[in-house]
Amino acid sequence: MDKLTGKTRPCPSPQQIGLPRAPAPVAKPVGRMQLLVRRRQGEATVADVELSIFNDDRYIDLEGIVVREPRPGFVTMEIPPLEKWEKPMRWLLPEQRERIQTPDFYQLLRTHVTRKYLALAPVATNMAGGQQPQPAAGAKPPDASAPDRRGPAQRPSGP
Repeated sequence: MDKLTGKTRPCPSPQQIGLPRAPAPVAKPVGRMQLLVRRRQGEATVADVELSIFNDDRYIDLEGIVVREPRPGFVTMEIPPLEKWEKPMRWLLPEQRERIQTPDFYQLLRTHVTRKYLALAPVATNMAGGQQPQPAAGAKPPDASAPDRRGPAQRPSGP
């Protein structure tokens, strides 16, 4: 078209045409981190997280992280204040301490903790909070040899 009219326009910049900007640079690694997520005994929707950061020849444990799943697939994470980690953080390198105080670290932590929590084997429960239903007082257990007289719509499906 430009050749027909004799007019030319400058080429637009990537920002003018709506192309995404280049991603922010990734922070240089300052150590290794290990996460262990364990479901709490007797609580189907709560897990404790053990965060260990490797420094020279030892692992430094930062405790107190709790993961909860109040609704299926909705995971929350509670992190203690940095003051609780004050003593173990003394063993970390200055770069490691600085990294722990950045929002990027907590985003990385949330991503990995959520993934590990959701990968845990599900707990078989029939009620919220991990409780199994209890038979009513005086109720007899079902007789396996008795014929099921319920219609097809009332019978439970599945195995």
